[in-house]
Amino acid sequence: MVASAEVLPDSGIDQSGLPPSTTQMASAVVDALMNNNSFETLTWLRASFRYWREQALEMSQSSENSPYEGVPEFYLVEAHLRDIADPAERHRLMHVPTAFKLETQQVQSLIEAGRKLLDTSPEFQRLVKDLQ
Repeated sequence: MVASAEVLPDSGIDQSGLPPSTTQMASAVVDALMNNNSFETLTWLRASFRYWREQALEMSQSSENSPYEGVPEFYLVEAHLRDIADPAERHRLMHVPTAFKLETQQVQSLIEAGRKLLDTSPEFQRLVKDLQ
């Protein structure tokens, strides 16, 4: 399961004639690094899943000593805040800071958003169906 840590960039920096503050610049750099890292990690994970599927299929078909009974299934479930349907909720949650301490309401909102995202995820629904 992938829960994206992507955040929206602070567009206020480029919409003002004033130079950005040191805090704004530091925040923009950290957000850009985190978004880039999230993208790279997800790209790597998707490629790895393809490889793992191929390897597992090959092992299940070519060896009597396969650790698999039949062909194993893999599920890459992704939850991205950018996929929240309500624009206001999406904007609010994508501006929750990445921090060690969040307000109780922020945590509850993120949990509820995750629940909704999983409920609408075809891959998660496939996993649930296959587990029943």
